Amino acid sequence: MLTKSFKKLVVFTLVFVMLVGVAPVSAATTKISKEKATLEVDSTLTLKLNNSSGAISWKSSDKAVATVSQKGKITAKGEGIATITASSSGNNYKCTVTVVDSNKTSDNVDATDALNGIPKLKDNSDFKVVKSYTYSKYSSTYYVYKVEALKTIDASVKLTISDKKGNILDTAEDSISLSKGKQNFFRLSVDKKFADETNTFVLKASSSNPFWDGAEDAVKVVRYNQSGDTLYITVKQTKDDLGEFAQLKMLFFNNGNLVNTEELYYDIYAEELSGKGTESLMEIWIYGVTYTDIEFFFQDR
Repeated sequence: MLTKSFKKLVVFTLVFVMLVGVAPVSAATTKISKEKATLEVDSTLTLKLNNSSGAISWKSSDKAVATVSQKGKITAKGEGIATITASSSGNNYKCTVTVVDSNKTSDNVDATDALNGIPKLKDNSDFKVVKSYTYSKYSSTYYVYKVEALKTIDASVKLTISDKKGNILDTAEDSISLSKGKQNFFRLSVDKKFADETNTFVLKASSSNPFWDGAEDAVKVVRYNQSGDTLYITVKQTKDDLGEFAQLKMLFFNNGNLVNTEELYYDIYAEELSGKGTESLMEIWIYGVTYTDIEFFFQDR
């Protein structure tokens, strides 16, 4: 015979099971797919409003920065910040969009522009950047920028490194001669301990009228070979004019990676050049440099 206590327990259990069995399942939360996004100018991003049961409308707080279609597709228009709002069933859901333009011409860059650990030098009216490199040697870190000249001009680039408090840690500067349509490179050397992406890097470019009005490409490399730690380079003067401070500049690559740079003045290392058609042997000590290719540049200054 069942006791009263046992009957009460059975009844309570049945009621609990019934209540649980009929308990409603809560609806999934409506949520926008992204609440923050950073886009390059002219790029796109499509947002979604997940778990929404009603109609959805989209709008942008600043169409000069970013527009949005009624399907949630954002198109970045110009630098700045815009809020994209999705409205559904009387509720609003927002995404903050920051639009940047990394190709914008500017003299200055900071750590936010760093690319693969290299402070980014931007194109300007004097030159366009073909390739940026970095390598370390001994206690120094080098930043190298191969550029193509848009005009014949003397150009300079100065790099300033500072910490988060604004204290200057190191500076580097290089000046080069540019001939329209030709390539050259800037080489900036800083103390290796300051080449830290947490620091702030500011690059500033400037230019002036060319100091030397000599001929372009007045010297060419005929041949080169290495013996021991010495690199022998035979050069030939191909035109009459050769600037007093003309240089042979070199980029050393090891399977595509920049490992060294050198700059040699002809009047010191190639004294036998005395006019068109003359040749001279240049020698340079390159201890500890392993390379597969050398890229040569002529600079007339």
